[in-house]
Amino acid sequence: MPTYGCGAANLYPGYCANGDYDVYDYQSVNESKSLLGTQAQLNGKFSTAGIRHEFATGVSSSQRRDYFGDYVYEWAGTSNVFHPLITPQSDKTTGPVVLRRTDKEWSVFAQDIITLSDTVKLHLGLRHQHISRSQLDITGYDDSYLLPNIAVVIKPAGNWSIYGAYTEGLEHGGIAPKDTSNENVMLNPGKSEQFEAGVKAELSRDLAISAAVFRINKPLEYINASNTYVSNGDAVHTGLELSAQGKLSPQLSLGASLTAIDARQKNLADPLLEDKRVTNVPTLKSTVYLDYALQQVKGLHLNTTWQHAGSKAFSPDNKVSVPGYDILNFGARYVTRLSGISTTLRLNVDNALDKFYWRDVTQSSGGYLFPGAPRTYKLSAQFDY
Repeated sequence: MPTYGCGAANLYPGYCANGDYDVYDYQSVNESKSLLGTQAQLNGKFSTAGIRHEFATGVSSSQRRDYFGDYVYEWAGTSNVFHPLITPQSDKTTGPVVLRRTDKEWSVFAQDIITLSDTVKLHLGLRHQHISRSQLDITGYDDSYLLPNIAVVIKPAGNWSIYGAYTEGLEHGGIAPKDTSNENVMLNPGKSEQFEAGVKAELSRDLAISAAVFRINKPLEYINASNTYVSNGDAVHTGLELSAQGKLSPQLSLGASLTAIDARQKNLADPLLEDKRVTNVPTLKSTVYLDYALQQVKGLHLNTTWQHAGSKAFSPDNKVSVPGYDILNFGARYVTRLSGISTTLRLNVDNALDKFYWRDVTQSSGGYLFPGAPRTYKLSAQFDY
C-alpha cells in the first residue's frame, strides 16, 4: 500500500506533526505485459583495396501488448511513522482486464568497422526503425526513423587510444503517471543524439584508466501546469566520466568511477522552467570498490563499496530539491569446492550504517519521494557445474 500526505492537515505531500500519514490501497489485479522479440544477423570480414572491413547487417522485430483494467486507488486509513498500524484493504476491485496498448517495431540495420590503418578505425552504422502503436480510445501512431552512428578510434600506442563518436537513438516515450489528465497514455517517440569523446589507457598490466566527456540531447518529459504529461523541449545532459580499475597490490584490487552531470531543461516556452535542472538526475555520482584476498585463507575475499550521489531536483521549477547521500556496503565471498563442484559463498551487508536517504523522486500524483533500502543482509551460494 502506498503512502501519501497528511489529510488531517491538508498537507500533500508530507507528514503530520505527530508522524501520522495517509495510507492508500492500490490494486491492479491481473495486469500483464506480453513481449516478443526476434533478430537475424549476418556477420562477415573482407578486404577491399587493402582496407579491412568487419561488417554486420540484419533485421529485428518486437511486439509488446499491455493488458490492464481500471485500477483501484483508495484511501485506506492512517498509520504513524513511530507506531505503524495495519490498515484494511479497500472493498473495491479493479475493472475488467482488456488489451489497452500494442507496440510493434521492426528495423533493418548495418554496421561496418573499417580499418584505415594500423592506428585508425572508422565505425559506421545506420538503422531504419519503424514503429506502429495503438492505444485504447486514442488515434494510433505510425512512423519511421533513420538512426545513424559514427565513431573514430585512434591508437597512437598499443596501450592507449582516443575516440570520438556521434550517435542518434530513439526515446520511445514515457507513460503518463497516475492522476494526470492523460493518465496511462504513452507519449510519442522522439529522437535523441549523443556526442562523446574520450581516452582509454593501460598504464600497466594491472591498472587501466579512462576519461570521457559527453553531451546528450533527448526529449524532455514532465507534468505541466495543466496537469498533463507532455514532451516539450529538450533535456540536455553534459557530463564527465572518469574511471580506474586494477590492482594496488597482489591482494588488493581497486575499482573507482566518477560521473559529473549538468542536466538542464532547454528550448521551453516557459521561462520558469527554462535552464532549470532536470528532475531526478544527481549532479555527481561516484563509486569506489575495494577487494582484498586474504593470504591466510585461500579463496576468501573481503570487499567494501562506497557510493555517493549528489543532490537532485524534485520539481521542474527547481523550487524543491532533495539532498545527496553516501552509502557504505561490506561483503565477503569464499570460493571453494564442495563434492567436486566449484562453489562460491557470498555474504553482503548493504547500507551497513543503516542510513536513511531518498533514492529517487517522481512527479506522479503531486510528487513522491522513494526512500532507499535500510541495512540489508544477503546470503547466497553459487554452484558451477
